Order: sequence, then C-alpha cells, then structure tokens
Amino acid sequence: MYTQVLSSRTQVLLQSKMKENLNSYWVSWTRSPSKVAYLLTDSGIQWAVLGVLRLFYALREHEILSKTEAGRYALVHLPPKWHQLIQEAINLREIRHGSFYRSKVSRAVEAVRFLRYVINVCNEQASSRENGV
Repeated sequence: MYTQVLSSRTQVLLQSKMKENLNSYWVSWTRSPSKVAYLLTDSGIQWAVLGVLRLFYALREHEILSKTEAGRYALVHLPPKWHQLIQEAINLREIRHGSFYRSKVSRAVEAVRFLRYVINVCNEQASSRENGV
C-alpha cells in the first residue's frame, strides 16, 4: 500500500475540500429528486451509502479507504440502527444477491435518513476539531 505524508497545510486544505464536498455533493443526495430517485436502485444505494462512508472515514482517520472497507469501518463505528443499510450496500457492492428490505422505497427513505445522519456526524466532528474540543 502506498502512503504519502502530507504537510499540515495540505491536510487542512484537503479536510476543507472534503467538508465542502460533504455539504454540497452529498447534501444534494438528500434533496435532488433525481438523486433520491437513484436511491431506488441497487447501484444508487451502494454508491451513496458507501461513498459518504468513505468520506466519513477520511475525515476521521485522515486516510482513504475503498468504499467496501469504509463500510466495514462504519459497522464498528456507527450505531447498530444503521448496520442493516450499511451491510446491504456492502452486499450490493460485492454482488451478493438478496435484500434485507421488503421494498426499495423503504430502503431509499432509510438511505436519505442515513445520509443526513452521516453528514451531521461529520459536521459535528469537524466543528469540535475546529473549536479544539
């Protein structure tokens, strides 16, 4: 695995850009009708759930992981309430068949709630770091 040490200035800039991405691109997944509709698909679920978790991991650990690895990290670091959706996304990414959900609509609604939750957690952690808490 290739690891590059970044200067503290570069790390601050990178964190700032990731937070900007979180609050623009990922927030749009909770508001844009076309993106919310994409959450009705298997590919939309794995893209959004694991994508925002990749950012969650990077903001916390200052490293980049694959989407699947970020999902596994989240299974340890996020409340059990979200584990079913996270595991669903991992299963979809790994092309495992079967779903934990009876309906793609209920899964999409849960995904929007999840995205909002992760965005809020990331923003709270960034605020705490900025305020020295």
